[in-house]
Amino acid sequence: MAKVGELYEAAQDFNAAKARQVTVVNKSIVRLVKVVGSTWWQVEVLVTRDLTQISAKGFAPARIFVASTLVAPASEQVAAARSVAARPVAARPVAARPVAARPAAALPAAAPRLHAAVSRLPAAVDGYAVRYRATSAVEARAAKQLSFTAGTEFVLVKERGKWLVVDMLGPDGTTIGSGWAPARVMEKV
Repeated sequence: MAKVGELYEAAQDFNAAKARQVTVVNKSIVRLVKVVGSTWWQVEVLVTRDLTQISAKGFAPARIFVASTLVAPASEQVAAARSVAARPVAARPVAARPVAARPAAALPAAAPRLHAAVSRLPAAVDGYAVRYRATSAVEARAAKQLSFTAGTEFVLVKERGKWLVVDMLGPDGTTIGSGWAPARVMEKV
């Protein structure tokens, strides 16, 4: 039985077809807000590196979600997760901050299951997050694609041929969106 306030993980992608629906990417973590009938949930899609931030809110089919192994963050668990997970990559200066991933044994006792969040950190090279900057503007043509202007910065999540799955960074270095971007308009920072 689904419980309001619990965390769930998307087992597959869902593309929003209507205004009140939310696009959910496979492996996204969501918080259940409301059960609507037996087939739809109202959810808050959470920023994976900081389970206290909401990146989107809307309706999605209940069938795509499975129970998450993560626990809803209490104040001490959030503090523990922040000491383990990478902090947001600053938009300036250009040098990337190291991804601070520790082994599960180094986790504080207050957050025994939050190590799973660390495994979802962006791709890294020699312990540093791989950052990209857009060389030209792009307009999204599909639900999973991002629209952005030249100069927008990103953190690489994974590479898929001619496309990159990225976290788009705001001026303050926090993640403001996630999705697909064409590799041809990206340069490594």
